[in-house]
Amino acid sequence: MDRSSNVTVHESAFPAVTRKRIADALRRGELDPAVLYGTLGQTLRWIALHHGCSPAKTDPAIAALYDDAFRCAGELCQGNVVHVVSLACGDGSKDRRCLELLRTANRAVLYTPVDVSLQMVLAAEDAATSGVTGLQCTPLLCDLPHCTVLPALLKAFDPSGAERILLFLGTIHNYWPPDILRALVYPLRSQDHLILSANLAPEGSYDDSLAKILPQYDNALTRDWLMGALAELTLTPADGTLAFSIQPSESLPSLKPLPV
Repeated sequence: MDRSSNVTVHESAFPAVTRKRIADALRRGELDPAVLYGTLGQTLRWIALHHGCSPAKTDPAIAALYDDAFRCAGELCQGNVVHVVSLACGDGSKDRRCLELLRTANRAVLYTPVDVSLQMVLAAEDAATSGVTGLQCTPLLCDLPHCTVLPALLKAFDPSGAERILLFLGTIHNYWPPDILRALVYPLRSQDHLILSANLAPEGSYDDSLAKILPQYDNALTRDWLMGALAELTLTPADGTLAFSIQPSESLPSLKPLPV
């Protein structure tokens, strides 16, 4: 059966804007997320990594935590129409579970997958619509920290009286937290609910915990994904060594992300 998708594209995801953002990040010694996720190859590599290493896929107890969060958010909704908005949606596999649980609870649901990668947005739409029959889907392509009109865009997608459940799952590490949190709160209304996941280390054993976590990043699937992104920039293994380390943040030394 032939299928089509109508994707709304904000100017923050236009090619010229994306190229400039990538170049600016490289000058700072960073990789913009568009490089990590933008192409079909990178999307497939990330999906393989996600399914092979994510606790949400490999640990039933973690998957159950997500289900509990989705049910709780659904119970907090007062009306019958729920608009699920997934910010940095990835492949949409967690979103699909949220939508399925809401539909099981006899809620009318619609879905907006949002990502900087067109391939990810389409993958999320496909996952959701294949699991929830008759689902209305309004995909949005944008760069979250630079999409200043996100509330207006979402409002245009909302049916009258719809409540929103905003999802931001497993991706906060791609952004500087204070910046992305502002972008998340910006479209959040008083009647909406936000589900956010973050990987945290215990304060009392922070450094020791990070030292135990670090080796988990150094695996074949992660290396394949990262080297694929570097290949997009015409870099090869002959140009340097891919190494994993812990470094304190310059602006917040107590925070020690796990950079590559």
